[in-house]
Formats: sequence, structure tokens, C-alpha cells
Amino acid sequence: MSVPTVTSIDIPRGPAGTLVVLTGTGYTTATNVLFGAVDCGPRFNVLSDTQLAVYVPTGSGTVTVTVTNADGTGGTATFAYIASPGGTSAPTVTSLSLSTGTSSDGGDAVTVNGTGYTTTQAVYFGTVLAAWAFVSDTQLSVVSPPGSGPVDVTVVNAYGTSATSGADVFTYPTMAAPTISGVSPSAGYAGTQVTLTGTGLLNVTGCFFGTSPVDVSIVSDTSAIVFTPAGVTGVVDITVVSAGGTSATSSADQFTYVAPNVTPATAITTSPANAWAQVGFSNWQTGSVTVTLTPSGGSGALVTTCMYNNQTPWTYGAPFVISDAGCNVLKFWTVDANGKAEAVNTVYVNIISGSAVPTGLTVTPVGTGQILVSWAPVVNADGAQTAYYKVYSGATTAPATLVASTQGCIVTVPQARSAGAMYFAVSSVNVKNVESAKSATSSAVTAGQIVGV
Repeated sequence: MSVPTVTSIDIPRGPAGTLVVLTGTGYTTATNVLFGAVDCGPRFNVLSDTQLAVYVPTGSGTVTVTVTNADGTGGTATFAYIASPGGTSAPTVTSLSLSTGTSSDGGDAVTVNGTGYTTTQAVYFGTVLAAWAFVSDTQLSVVSPPGSGPVDVTVVNAYGTSATSGADVFTYPTMAAPTISGVSPSAGYAGTQVTLTGTGLLNVTGCFFGTSPVDVSIVSDTSAIVFTPAGVTGVVDITVVSAGGTSATSSADQFTYVAPNVTPATAITTSPANAWAQVGFSNWQTGSVTVTLTPSGGSGALVTTCMYNNQTPWTYGAPFVISDAGCNVLKFWTVDANGKAEAVNTVYVNIISGSAVPTGLTVTPVGTGQILVSWAPVVNADGAQTAYYKVYSGATTAPATLVASTQGCIVTVPQARSAGAMYFAVSSVNVKNVESAKSATSSAVTAGQIVGV
């Protein structure tokens, strides 16, 4: 780490409140940004170690811009203050190019007209932040976010927030309630797969058989799949709910429960044994799992259906293998020759990938008898960050002595001259405590490279 630098500013002159991007070094641990002697406070954001976005604080003249981190303060670039075309007042909104939206999901292009936009910092539709682009001091290009009903469009600049008025009102269209026009099949038992047809189903957030809630899988705006819940009898209306309301009931949405005489059942076995769970994100496995399903009960021929991670269902015919890393959802159920169906079984097969070998191992003598060992961060195939790393040292090219365990990707290891030439290696350990192979060993650090001891 070193004292930061400021080599350039993308906008070298402008009024207070201007959003500028600094380019330089040492920004990862930046704590302060100053324009001359004026601290911008918390109004900056580190984009990377070499770029930093900041709102220019109040000031005048031409000032030097500096950045402070743990190693000190540095910077040589300058910023020249000019008067804002919009003055030093809060902005105004005088008109919108589009006052009625086309969708409650947002996405409409809206030109906001008014004053004081040079130092714009945010645009809101009601209380929802919108994406915007500066056009001029009197015009902004904005994309409407999702919303409902009439809302005020307000602009925030360096000097305040625009006052609301009838000129800034944007009205979202009213979302229609969803409908159900068909149910297939319209009769069956608990656990029956039912396809719903209708309108407005893409926006559905809930589904009910009578008053019993069920999960719903959306196929399209006109189709959805549900599984009939247990504990319901007789004829019930199926309703769906969205932000536009609840579907109206009719004979087209009705499902009739038929009491089965004998309900089939499906047993699950795995190899390795018991490699599944009834609760997600538990009983993690470190390799592939073979699943065998065995149906029983019912009358006549039995047909077992499977659904994996809510993908297209298929008819079970033989044991199958699950090897995808992560929390995998397996649903299965059996229907007999008379249409009697068991309730849907839901289990979880949770597989975590092996720990990956670190790369980019670098070894550098620093300080007095200190060796800086660093490497690239490791992310396992299932997206889970490695739990920690083990650092090894030794006098041969297959170092085996554990000298450090760390969650970071850099560590300092003490080494004396008397140790002679030393080699280093690093491995990663995942959350299942599975250690990877060691990385390729680095070149030896010789006694002559170890300073001060």
C-alpha cells in the first residue's frame, strides 16, 4: 500500500455539486477527499483502486484535489470552480415529455424539463430512485422505474430538492386483475399437477385453492402450473393474486376433489445413503448423488413423475444422478391407473463443489525477516467463497510445514537467514473442510534475500 495519487479528473472545471471521477492510485482504502481545504465528507464512492467518484463540495477558485488513505495524503490534479448555470438554488420541474406511463413495470423514456440540473444528484418517481442522464441545465433524460398510480417526479441537486406541483406528476397505468379461464384437469386428488390458463399470470404472486395457498410456477402470461394442496375437499375455486387484484371466480376456475381409496406412495433411496434432506441448505454432500425412486400402493400400473429444480417434469424410469453444485430441489409423486395421486414429495439434494487450487502465488521478502506470500482469491464452482487458505513452507520444492491459516489472500510469514533457502505453497479449504491440492511451489527465497536478520 502507498500514499494515494490523483493523476486526472474527468471534469476539471464546474460548479459545486458536480459529479466527477478521479483517476490515480491507492483508492481502495480511501478515507477522505479534499478540494483544497474543503472535505467532501461521505459524498464519495470508491469504484476501484484507481478510480473514485465524488461530488464536488462548496468552494471557489482553482484548488488541488487530494485523497487520504491509511498511508497518507496525496494528489496533484486541480479543479477550477465556475458558477452554476442554474445558480445556487434547488432545481425545478416545469414539465414532463410523458405524463402517463405505458406500463407499471417502468421502462418509459421521459424527458424532465426545468432548471438547476447541472449539479443533479438523483431523480425520484415518488420514493423510487430512477435512472437518469444529464442533457443540459434545463433538461434530464430519465427512465421510469416500476410503480403504481400518480407520483411526483422530483430532482435533487447540490442545493436541494425540487418542490412538487401538478407539472411534475407521472401516472402509471392501472394493472388489471389476473383471470383464470381454464383448469386442466378439473378433478383429482391432493398432489395432482394442474395447468391454469388465463391472463395476467406473469405478475401473479400467489395462488389459492379455496383458502389454501399453494406455490405457483409461471410458464407464460397465459399459463401456470400448480399442485393441488392436501386438506381440501369438495369443489373449490382456484384464484390467483397480483398487484392488480384477485381473479374473479367462475365455474371455469373450479377444481373438484375426489377422495381416493388407496393412495400410492414413493420411497427415495440414494447412493451414498441418506444423501438428501427435507430442509434446503442442509446435509451437504461433496460428490454426485444417485437417486432411486420406488413407488408402491395404489391400483394397477403406477407412474412416477419427477421435477428437478422446477424444470420440465419427466416420467421416472431408472435411477438418475444429481451432480449440480448447490441446493437442488427434487419433487416426485406417483399416480395409479385410476388417477389416484400421492401428495408431491419435496426433498433437497445439496452438493458442494470441491475446493479449488489457488493460482497466482507470489513470494516477496519484505521488512526484517518477513516474507510476503500472496495469491489470487478462489471461488468454488458452486459460487461459494472459499472458507480459508493454508500456507505451507519448507526447504524443498514440496513444502509441507503449515505456517499460516487465513481468510485473506495475503499473509506475512517470518523467516530467519539461518533457515536457508525456503519454498512456499498454498491450498484452499471449502466450507465442508475439504482441502485442495497445494499450488505449484514458488521459487526459493534464499538467505541472501532476507534482509535485516
